[in-house]
Amino acid sequence: MPWPSDPMMEEMVTNLDAEWVWHFRADLAGIPAGFAQCFDTAKVPQGAWNRQQPGTLGVDYFLGRTAVLGQGYGSRLLMEVVAYMTARWHPRRIIATPDRHNVRSVRAAPTCSFILDEETGLFVKEVHEAASPDAF
Repeated sequence: MPWPSDPMMEEMVTNLDAEWVWHFRADLAGIPAGFAQCFDTAKVPQGAWNRQQPGTLGVDYFLGRTAVLGQGYGSRLLMEVVAYMTARWHPRRIIATPDRHNVRSVRAAPTCSFILDEETGLFVKEVHEAASPDAF
């Protein structure tokens, strides 16, 4: 299942114009290969992701082209998005919410220094002290 499930796609489309989420297309050699979105956890709808400490951003990511799976591009996508988020918004922490059924996506999180929070089921990466929770 390289592309996300229908409910996830519906959620992304519903939130395309939301002021608390930022979308990015991932290209390889100029060809669309995946997607990432960053979100301010203080402003998202209800869920485990909105019960986070101030200064937390979330990230969702996936690759959709079967030909690029299993080559480390998912981890690279996540690393690059985290680097961008850190430089742009200076979050205190970042959470990742990979689809539990997408084994490759789940494996990418620890590769990028995220640690699974067993209680919430979210992957957490402590980054540094945010300049201000209002910076997003």
